[in-house]
Amino acid sequence: MLAKGVKNYGIFFLTVLLLLLIFWQLDIPTLKENLTSLLTGQLLFPFLIYLASYLLRALRWQFLLGRVFPLPSIFHIVALHTVSNNVFPFRSGELTFPYFCKRFHNIPVGISTSTLVSARLADLCSLGPLFFISLICLNMPVTKFSAVFLIILVFLGMIFTIPYALSLVLWTLKNTSKRERFSVPLVQAQEQYRRLWKGKKLVGLMALSLAIWVVKFGAFFLIAKKLLISTTFHLNYWKVVLGSTASELVAALPLQTFAEFGMFEAGWAGAFMFMGMARKRAVTLGFSLHLTILLFSLLIGIPAYLAALFRKTKEETSPPGG
Repeated sequence: MLAKGVKNYGIFFLTVLLLLLIFWQLDIPTLKENLTSLLTGQLLFPFLIYLASYLLRALRWQFLLGRVFPLPSIFHIVALHTVSNNVFPFRSGELTFPYFCKRFHNIPVGISTSTLVSARLADLCSLGPLFFISLICLNMPVTKFSAVFLIILVFLGMIFTIPYALSLVLWTLKNTSKRERFSVPLVQAQEQYRRLWKGKKLVGLMALSLAIWVVKFGAFFLIAKKLLISTTFHLNYWKVVLGSTASELVAALPLQTFAEFGMFEAGWAGAFMFMGMARKRAVTLGFSLHLTILLFSLLIGIPAYLAALFRKTKEETSPPGG
């Protein structure tokens, strides 16, 4: 209990420290313009594109879990899961996916967890090619380009073999476990990996994952383009892909904060400074984009949370068998 409290206080103080560093680097007049655009509804179209990425995620979960589950209910889980991931540190929001799958559809934890891991691995496999294409579009020097290509290729190869390794590990654990409580979820997870990571299922998983990131980065591009009206920096889709991918990689580091404040901005600003944007402008754009993403996820997630409370109240007040 004490260790948990110390950990939470540590995350809180680190978040405050990084926010202070961000504010020190911000271009305040530009931030005011960006907040005005955000609060006056000028980002409605980017919001709809961002919402479309949620729909694609719901379609992916429906495809992976089976089409017996209604799309609106899966979308509901996506909204809750995403806002949790965007707010909680250490990617602990991922734990909400197996919970809500069990809560709303009685999906076994072994199946939902292995499905989540498969989706995350497919996300990494999708980010690799997008990052590689962004480097091509930015005319990276051939010597560096070759090295990066080799690193990405090795990385994708490692990612692609993980489900097979996990399946073997689960098979070993299943055969050594003497308790049914543990062996049943292990069997479910092993079978799910084998089912998802081959044939048409694998092709569909990769195609949907790639589509999710293409659309999500499209929303980020539209947001960033709207926020960069008063600058001469030439922005295009692939620059946003590079900056967003850098943010995703930095956010995956073990040094975590609440809502990824400081981590997202560090990856984004670092990438855009590499592309020639002034430091204050890069930090301000990253911070403004981060606030926009959080607001969008809350606008989608809060109604989903209220619907979950209503659903729970309705179930508790309904007579047995009713």
